[in-house]
Amino acid sequence: MGVSKITRLDRSRLVEVFRRALTEEKFARATGPRPRTVAVRAHKLYCEGLPPDTAQPALVTFTQRVTGRSADVAVLNVLKEGGIENHPHAVLNRVRLIASFRESLEKSKSRIERGVARPLHIADYAHRLYTEKLDIQEIRPSPLTFRRLVYGQGGDPEILEILGSYFKK
Repeated sequence: MGVSKITRLDRSRLVEVFRRALTEEKFARATGPRPRTVAVRAHKLYCEGLPPDTAQPALVTFTQRVTGRSADVAVLNVLKEGGIENHPHAVLNRVRLIASFRESLEKSKSRIERGVARPLHIADYAHRLYTEKLDIQEIRPSPLTFRRLVYGQGGDPEILEILGSYFKK
C-alpha cells in the first residue's frame, strides 16, 4: 500500500466552482450562505466534474480557501462580489470561559461519576452556559471553539487541568 499523491487543484476551475456554488447557495437562506457553506458546495461541484479515476481533493482544502491564514485572495474576492464577508471571530472572555467550564463540570458531576458524560459533553454545555450570558450584540463563539479547548493540539492547559480533576482517565 503506497502513499497517495496530493491532488493539485486547477486554480481557474477552483474559482469557477466557487462562483457556481455561490449562485446555487445564495437562494438557500434569506441571510445568504456562510463562507464555509459555499466551500462545501464548491468541493462537491469540483469533485463531480473529475474523471472517475482521479483522486478527489480533501474538503478541508476548500474550507481553508475561505478562512484563516491560507485563504485564497481570488476565492475571497468571488465571495465578496457575492455579498459574503467573513465574520469576525469572537474574542473569549477568559474569566467567563473558565467559569462556564467550572459550572458545567459542577452541574454534570453525577453524570461524570456514572461514566455517562465525556469532556466533549462538558465543552458543549460550557458553550451553552457561556453564550447564555452574552449580550445580543456580542459575537457568539462557535461550539467547535469550545471543543477544541478540550481536545487535540488546541487544548487549553488550564481547562485540561480543571477537567483532569473530574475525569481520572
